[in-house]
Amino acid sequence: SIVFTKVDTVSKAEIVRKANDFGMRYHAQHYADENEAGSEQIRQGQMSPIIHLTSASNGSGIKELLVSMEADFLQYKLSQASDSKAGKFAVTTEEGDTVYVDGAGGDEEG
Repeated sequence: SIVFTKVDTVSKAEIVRKANDFGMRYHAQHYADENEAGSEQIRQGQMSPIIHLTSASNGSGIKELLVSMEADFLQYKLSQASDSKAGKFAVTTEEGDTVYVDGAGGDEEG
């Protein structure tokens, strides 16, 4: 993710130009050569970075940024919590219980 702050202080045209510039840099770095490490990302169909526009003075974009960060963290936590059950991930709930979910996020079992 990329976060632009203080977006209320610049023009919309400038924001669009900078967002496009960052997006093009991302593609140039990650997709330059399909024979390099980025080729796995291409095969998996991963998307470009998410660009968040925020402004503390009027509060715009803050809630969306926090939701996106939480979703990214949960996805990371699921990918790091691989368990010995075939195709299942161990997830600890807020109550401290461990549940196992499949890779798609369904099929919970205790």
